[in-house]
Amino acid sequence: MSQPKFQGLTSSDCHCWVELEDGKIMDYDKETLKYGFYGTTNVKYVAFDDELQPQLYRHWKNELTKIHNQKSYGVVEDSATSYRDMTKDEWVRVIMSTGGYCFFRALTIYNKLIEKDVKCKIVFGSLGFIQPNGSVFYEFG
Repeated sequence: MSQPKFQGLTSSDCHCWVELEDGKIMDYDKETLKYGFYGTTNVKYVAFDDELQPQLYRHWKNELTKIHNQKSYGVVEDSATSYRDMTKDEWVRVIMSTGGYCFFRALTIYNKLIEKDVKCKIVFGSLGFIQPNGSVFYEFG
């Protein structure tokens, strides 16, 4: 896709990151982001329209709340032959370090920064990979 396109409030076809007051973006490291088919370490962020931001925030905050209210966060392998339910802390470690959980990762970072009175905002939009010829392939959003 050569242009970012909003796919609707409940679509997971977008990207989410935290932006500090000085404009610095907090997101996955470049190596984690480049797992896409056309991935490079050169990325471009394009925020969706301002009026969509609070709506997307509410939707994904509700999804995170549902997950936090669950009794189980999935299974984790204890050994080669045994599995057990993941704890909330283990689940948070997974979303913080594994690509594909940008909504939950960004919300977790945002909440921690707000607790520390750090001025920041959560941003929903598109993430594109800048190709060697200068074009941008928007893989997320």
